[in-house]
Amino acid sequence: MTVFIIASMAFLLINHNKTTKTSFSIEWHKIELQKCTKDLIMLEQLKSIWVEAYLPVRKTIFYANDQRVVNISDGKKQFEDQKITNELAESLRTGFNNKINKLYTEFQNKEVSEACIAIAKDSSNKIIAFILMEKVPLKNHIDSKLISLIDGSRNVIDIMKPANDEVYISLLAVIPSEQKKGIGKKLMFSMFDDFPHIKKIYLKTVANYLNKKAKDFYQHIGFTQFIRGRFIIDEGEPDSDDGNIVYLYEKN
Repeated sequence: MTVFIIASMAFLLINHNKTTKTSFSIEWHKIELQKCTKDLIMLEQLKSIWVEAYLPVRKTIFYANDQRVVNISDGKKQFEDQKITNELAESLRTGFNNKINKLYTEFQNKEVSEACIAIAKDSSNKIIAFILMEKVPLKNHIDSKLISLIDGSRNVIDIMKPANDEVYISLLAVIPSEQKKGIGKKLMFSMFDDFPHIKKIYLKTVANYLNKKAKDFYQHIGFTQFIRGRFIIDEGEPDSDDGNIVYLYEKN
């Protein structure tokens, strides 16, 4: 498994603890390139939230494309299902590790100038959601990651100029029991209050029809499709044939 470089990143709590009307608080933590062992505990918690949030989705997608359980006996189905669940959970943990390792490298290479994590906690101080925000201009992200354009204008991309008021949401996770309560939306849009210079938020999500729930969510809260294309994914792997959609939100 990838070495956990995440241990060499430190989170500094911004002096802000914003309580919302739905009984959860939001804490902003700035990522710094310095060692701080105690932060490893929090990052492990976030990894658990990531797995809990996306394991049901991954299982749905897996079973839609792999029928290995359908034709086996009932006595073996539970065993096979648990095996698949464990494999998918491990894949999610590895993906989280890779993402943080990649962010660390991008800091070193000055590809990312700033990054913060917003954590939502309920009234009992339990973590229920988080987002990872990276300060990377939209044009820079597209120019460095886009392999081929599926839907959208290349001219629009070419005439763009890098801007300091744009942020990329690279991770967003809400545990299943707290979904559809507006937490994800409040997490994302709280950055406009805490970082008033930010004017645009963008993110990528899988274009596959099985990801309709996520696409509908982003459109519902005001994001619009900017482009759809095939991108370089973590570890340099190419995107799927369906590609990813880049969604953009512009503050009025």
